[in-house]
Amino acid sequence: MDISSIENEGKYYCTYCSSKFSSKKILLFHMKTNKECINSIQKEKIGEQQDIESDYNKLLHKYKLLKKDIKEKEEKIRELQTELNSKKKRPYNNVVIACGKPLLLNEEIVYDRMKNNFKKGDILNDGQLALWFLKNICTNEEGKVCIQCTDLKRKVFKYIDDNDIIQVKTKDDIMMLITGCKNKIEDELNIKLKVSNKFVNKLSTLTYIERVS
Repeated sequence: MDISSIENEGKYYCTYCSSKFSSKKILLFHMKTNKECINSIQKEKIGEQQDIESDYNKLLHKYKLLKKDIKEKEEKIRELQTELNSKKKRPYNNVVIACGKPLLLNEEIVYDRMKNNFKKGDILNDGQLALWFLKNICTNEEGKVCIQCTDLKRKVFKYIDDNDIIQVKTKDDIMMLITGCKNKIEDELNIKLKVSNKFVNKLSTLTYIERVS
């Protein structure tokens, strides 16, 4: 209830019906008992509540629109990432790749081999995971390593896929791949895999070959 009043030459005026009184106490009693004022007060409260609900609904609507916009942008980012990766492909012609072939490198393959190789309670640090990745993902049936780091500073990796096309993976590509599999497999098998820049550093050191196009 709004008990504010306008004081004018010792008089107090009701803000709802403009009646005037000699004291605030009388004014307050009037506002509590006068039907006209009570109705006005109730209408005012209802109006305030409606304003609050209206503001809430507006904010909720904006939130839903923003969430939808973010989802659409995330989908667009994934599409652009796929397109970007496809642009990295180039024919396998006279470029020398001094390693075995072919290599299929995707999240599904890495996840399946993790699932088949790891057991409940396993704990691997960056270096151990890099060695496992090299042996179980990047080595073919003949025992040849099928991936190589061609730029040790920038951590650029190359390999030849089953279509004889050279694929190029950056440090971020490799980290995104291994992190995605790590997040899936840890909860499922209750294992602990440490993945940081040390993983890529170790893998690049293990596969680095100088003077390769």
